[in-house]
Amino acid sequence: MHSMRETPPTSRSEWARGWKTVVSGTLGASMSSLPPSALGIVLAPLTLSFDWSRTTVAASVTIITALALLLAPLAGRMIVRWGARSVALASVTLSAFGFFGFALAGGDAWTWIAASVVFGVLSAAAGPIVWTTGVASLFDRQRGLALSIVLSGSGLSFMAVPMVALSIMEAWGWRAVYCLFAALSLFIYLPVAWAWFARDDCFPAAATRKAAAPTAAKQGAGQSMRSARFCLLALFTILMAAVEGAFMIHLFPILQEGGIEPRTAALAVSTLGVGVIVGRLLGGLLLDRIAPSIVLGGMVASLALASVAAWLGQGSFISAIVIAVALGFGLGGTTSAIALLASRHFAMSAYASIFGTLVGISGLCFGLAPTIAAQVRELTGSYTVLFPAALGMLAVAVVFLVAFNRNVRKNPQPLGA
Repeated sequence: MHSMRETPPTSRSEWARGWKTVVSGTLGASMSSLPPSALGIVLAPLTLSFDWSRTTVAASVTIITALALLLAPLAGRMIVRWGARSVALASVTLSAFGFFGFALAGGDAWTWIAASVVFGVLSAAAGPIVWTTGVASLFDRQRGLALSIVLSGSGLSFMAVPMVALSIMEAWGWRAVYCLFAALSLFIYLPVAWAWFARDDCFPAAATRKAAAPTAAKQGAGQSMRSARFCLLALFTILMAAVEGAFMIHLFPILQEGGIEPRTAALAVSTLGVGVIVGRLLGGLLLDRIAPSIVLGGMVASLALASVAAWLGQGSFISAIVIAVALGFGLGGTTSAIALLASRHFAMSAYASIFGTLVGISGLCFGLAPTIAAQVRELTGSYTVLFPAALGMLAVAVVFLVAFNRNVRKNPQPLGA
């Protein structure tokens, strides 16, 4: 009896097998971006209602992302042990209860901090790591595009949430915003993930990988995280995330202080989500065709454009649109490229741990940046000093990107394989 040689998957067969996972993963990724996409809208009402500082309110994102970093290795091990689907369903359910915690906060500042801690713990496994793990396991030829579509879920949140949150807040108050997020998690995200997110037996060679994954993942991740390659990529990620976090969370008040009225500013912030989606989809198409370093260079240039426009061109709706779209475009392509680099240049068996750590590091810096920016705003009375600082950080990020590319050229094989 002749042994049958496995036929390599085509792009069409990959999408036929994995499109439902991509759709459900995209929605899941949008859920993890709900808190930061709404924070700029509720920032002023919270400070006025409870006499909290901007730093206290902005610390919510810092706490959530710090916990995501601390718990990222645990989330990776959970995915390896129980599968991406099981972890996804549990994390979506727990995140809904975390959203209710925000709605119950008020009065003393510690209640807001406590709600942030609770949400950070409950949602630690609900970030990009779980959704991209499922997709990366189903795609090879079109992996860059598939990952980009999933990661564009954050763009959906930043596109839809500002206007919706402002309208709900004006009608029912800021607490209703977080109640809406909880309802979306339970009645939209969870059913779609249950119906469409791939079961573990859909993944190629699931049984073999399940038996060997814990040891292989541990060894591959340990070797990779001690490498210069990983450190350079992590440093690049840190600088990019710091610029993105400072601008994205404070974009609404930045535009308001530049002379844009609230509803117009919220509309401009919504176009940031359009930029994220376009950046991720275009980045995904390009990542399957050209070197990721070229894509990342374009994203750095886009963030630099946003910084210059915010520094020199505030005050008009057109400049606000340019700032928001350029910022979103830069964020979109960056995350997709880093996800692809993690899957191509490190062992796939350690992908969940490697990308989870990069996401955690990125998230921590993304979360610290708004708190630092809020402190700078309170000390100086304006956001102006942030703009030249962002340009300097982007210049240093380019240096780390060039060094990473040199490392890959010297040893193109995936580390930890």
